[in-house]
Amino acid sequence: MTTVAQARAALATAVGAVDAYRTPPQTYVYSGGTDMERLGGSSTKWAFRVICAVGWKSDDAKASAALAALLAAKLAILQASSLYEITSVSPDVVRQIGGADHLTADIAVSCKVDI
Repeated sequence: MTTVAQARAALATAVGAVDAYRTPPQTYVYSGGTDMERLGGSSTKWAFRVICAVGWKSDDAKASAALAALLAAKLAILQASSLYEITSVSPDVVRQIGGADHLTADIAVSCKVDI
């Protein structure tokens, strides 16, 4: 079994996430919580969001292509993992990070944790 903190740390390491704003492209990991779906004993399914961000450029097509490449790289890592289940991938969206607009997309994943 693993705790929420251990699962988050392992996920951040696997996808190369940073814990503070850095110049994009970057990846961030946030907890998505749980609906307390019990998996036996004290374990439950816990959700995380892997946020992929690229710099917002005036050429939307180039930014979208860069984001698609970043997403593909992170999805390949997650698909190879036996710990994390990919739940969904969001559409491209503009999000403010570190005071600047970035083109981003979220990869929703879940894993079994002990709480």
